Amino acid sequence: MFNSIFTQASVIHFVMYFFLGIAMVWLFTRLYIWLTPYEDLKLIEEGNVAVAIALVGASLGFSLTLVSASMHSARLEEFVAWGGVSAAIQGIVYVVQAHLRALAVNDIYVRNNIAQAILSAGISLIVGVMCAGALVP
Repeated sequence: MFNSIFTQASVIHFVMYFFLGIAMVWLFTRLYIWLTPYEDLKLIEEGNVAVAIALVGASLGFSLTLVSASMHSARLEEFVAWGGVSAAIQGIVYVVQAHLRALAVNDIYVRNNIAQAILSAGISLIVGVMCAGALVP
């Protein structure tokens, strides 16, 4: 039974998509941190829960598109390309949000405002769901 499910090709396919996906999430998270005006990881280490919520929300939103891309992409190049599109969209959403909600975003970093962080994470997740849903065969 397992031999028909776990063929050599399917295992190789899984490993390639999985590790490439992890690498893309890591790269996206680094780029997102670079976009933000504060030292996210330092603030998280100091106990700023709001920054952690916002960062995880953005990373999850990005990851949702990767899941959909892995399901709908015939080739690895497509998977990577859709990951790039999703990263760009999430980055644009953060920049727009930072300009439109400047005081709120500042509150996340300076005042550890959990409510604002949840809203920011929610926006990132909604955008991720919309990107994932837009990927149709």
